[in-house]
Amino acid sequence: DMWRFGGIFRGVYLYSLPPLHLEDYYVDAGLDFNYNNGLLRITAKVRNNMPQIQPLVQVHSYLYDVTGQLISKDTLAPNNRDKDIPVGTLVTYRLKKNIGKVLKWTAETPHLYTLLLELQNAKGRFLEAVRLQVGFRRIESKNGVFLVNGLPIKIKGVNIHEHDPINGRTLDYKWIERDIKMMKRANINAIRMSHYPHDRRYYTLADRYGMYIMDEANIEAHILSHKKERVPGSDPLWLYAALDRVVRMVHENRSHPSVVLWSLGNEAGFGENFNIMVSYLHTVDPSRPVHYSDMREPIPEMDTSDFLTEGYVTPQELENLNDEKGRPIIITEYAHGMGNSIGNLQELWDIIYRRDELAGGYIWDWVDQGLFKKDETGRMFWAYGGDYGDTIGDANFCINGLVDANRRKQPELEEVKKVYQNIDFRAVNLLKGQIEILNKNLFTNLKEYHFTWQVDENGIVIQQGELPTLNIAPYQKTIVTIPIKRPNFKAGAEYYLTIKAGLKEKKYWAEKDYVVAWEQFNLPFYPMAIPPKPKANPTEMPSLRLEHSKNSIAIKGVDFSVTIDNKSGELVSYRFKGSELVVGGLKPNFWRAQTDNDKAGWRNDLVPWKNSARQREVKKVIVEQNHEKLAVIRIDGVLPVGKTTYSTRFVIYGNGVVVVEQTLNPQGETPKYIPKIGMQMQIADQYRNISWYGRGPQENYCDRTKSAPVGLYHSLIDTFWTNYVRPQENGNRTEVRWAAFTNTNGQGLLFVGQPLLEFSAWPFTLDDLEMAEHINELPKRPFITVNIDYKQMGVGGSNTWSRIARAIPKYRLPGDKFYSYSFAVIPYDQSLGSFQDAVGYAY
Repeated sequence: DMWRFGGIFRGVYLYSLPPLHLEDYYVDAGLDFNYNNGLLRITAKVRNNMPQIQPLVQVHSYLYDVTGQLISKDTLAPNNRDKDIPVGTLVTYRLKKNIGKVLKWTAETPHLYTLLLELQNAKGRFLEAVRLQVGFRRIESKNGVFLVNGLPIKIKGVNIHEHDPINGRTLDYKWIERDIKMMKRANINAIRMSHYPHDRRYYTLADRYGMYIMDEANIEAHILSHKKERVPGSDPLWLYAALDRVVRMVHENRSHPSVVLWSLGNEAGFGENFNIMVSYLHTVDPSRPVHYSDMREPIPEMDTSDFLTEGYVTPQELENLNDEKGRPIIITEYAHGMGNSIGNLQELWDIIYRRDELAGGYIWDWVDQGLFKKDETGRMFWAYGGDYGDTIGDANFCINGLVDANRRKQPELEEVKKVYQNIDFRAVNLLKGQIEILNKNLFTNLKEYHFTWQVDENGIVIQQGELPTLNIAPYQKTIVTIPIKRPNFKAGAEYYLTIKAGLKEKKYWAEKDYVVAWEQFNLPFYPMAIPPKPKANPTEMPSLRLEHSKNSIAIKGVDFSVTIDNKSGELVSYRFKGSELVVGGLKPNFWRAQTDNDKAGWRNDLVPWKNSARQREVKKVIVEQNHEKLAVIRIDGVLPVGKTTYSTRFVIYGNGVVVVEQTLNPQGETPKYIPKIGMQMQIADQYRNISWYGRGPQENYCDRTKSAPVGLYHSLIDTFWTNYVRPQENGNRTEVRWAAFTNTNGQGLLFVGQPLLEFSAWPFTLDDLEMAEHINELPKRPFITVNIDYKQMGVGGSNTWSRIARAIPKYRLPGDKFYSYSFAVIPYDQSLGSFQDAVGYAY
């Protein structure tokens, strides 16, 4: 799942050193067993390339603290007992020193000291100097728990490939820094350098910004590791080719405090060669644990990793995961982000937090590896496997990112940020405003954040304030009381409390006040609220008249008309004050454009539902009630899925409001689950302004709602939907009370859930979405497709190639259950007041 580029990716440069020079140097900045005092170990190797023997040189070290003050000046001792350096040889110099109390490096508190190494000849003349950033920390595992500075950390990580949409694997500094900043802003604290050591600037920025790095050797065999004679396996012919890659990785990056784990590679089988590489790493760098995961054929007697490693687990599999060797458990790759994905992330992390031995994991992966390309008409799209005439590849399996190739956030990243946040808020007594706040940081007091709160009434802020500074130590909690005043309750209103934690001071990666954690609570005021009174009495409305024709039934009022087609049972026309609101009829729909996870997890299991609505058979069109002020039309029909029946009931009032009631009754041999249950229509293109009261602002699905608070949101159709690289289901919003589509004059349609809906909208059709393989293949239609749904299944994403790709059971729609839902359609203009006011016209 990466591009196989040719050529040189990294910067190449030449430099000249004096013949007598520092050839290698590294530092191990650790802590004592009490985790208080810094232990500094420096190794420097001096080579003599002079044409004659040279007297021993001097290597001096200067250590500066985080404020730039010199705190230690020392001279390294040579291991050579002679007083000379022979021609062409190396002399190793070492220093081991207790620095005393230090500011410790962690991903939360990346305190960096500066180390200067200076080389002088025997007469004290300056020859060379080098500078390193030093972070004091201690990495270890105890009793099956992964520790940093003595505390059990959780790896909230992502995998990353180096990728630039134009330059391939050659990156500018701006891309690298943007990656690190965006990760920090999303509460990500760890990166796995999959599947090779990365550009050195990643490590430098990880030191500075605070990231735990798993550095990985460039060893990946895939299909060769499954043959009878595995490569590299136990074949001595392959040992040095593999070991050389591990040696180069360690020598390049071992001085970086951000590197806390070594990885032998990825999915390359097992064998004696791996045992030798593990032994080498334990010998040359005992300060860091070693990780390796084949993820396909674990062989317990050959697994010498310091971790039990797993990948792509469901919540149930994670719950059952244990290691007989008592090692920490790390999920090397999980939550496969291909297309519309990252469902049930919260369920996984509920389990990870319950068990100390679960050290966390790395989401696959950070960035879509799309390449910028234009079609023959000049339209841009993101290219993936097969788009360059290549016939052997994995198509869009390189498109798995939380951000796109241009580093624009995708909706899943908001879910990751929310689930990964390090502050928990729990309701204690909402009527009294009591909230328990738990600090899940390990090294940061919550006094570094400022806390704000607000109370919303139907999405409008009616109260807000700040909390005093909260002195809550790591992994401690306290109960705070928010001074909520009980509002003057509006009929039918609902009230939400939202509390946020923002940065008190600017960081490298975020501005002051940037929100790092939040939670929302539904305030239990609604039992005391008065039920809303209808805005109008049906008996006082203008009269209706029904006009029957061979093909349709028309219901007409003073300034509106509704037409129901007799053959299809669709609402095919909805005119209001001279404007046609409906372009394509309102009809049942039980299908969604398959996501990548759907294709893998469900395959053809649910296909009977795909064209079921299109192939439905209308059995009856019944005028149930023809009152002067009210008309009720019911459509009964069957679907070609077992013996499934459905009905649609239109209740039309004299003021133009239409209440739609839909039922679905699966019978006979039907698929075990249903993709979605809803209705679909097309409205005129002019109704491009979208407002809704529900979860948002980004798209959300039933298994990806933690990051989407209930609120009042606005968007344009062009930015409302999500442009996935391979077009698929997108743009859904859940728990929607109402949604409005209006033109620039404030006229349009208002959909009101009874009580809740899901809805989405696109400037093209469902067929367009399903047929397109790239974004440039989506046509621009002169209408908007609107989906008004009861529910649809979750997006899943445990992986994207097997059955576990699909949503976990709690987020599916059983295929043997009777379903019923309803919503109102209100022809809206500004004479009705606000959208919330107009909701009162629904019945």
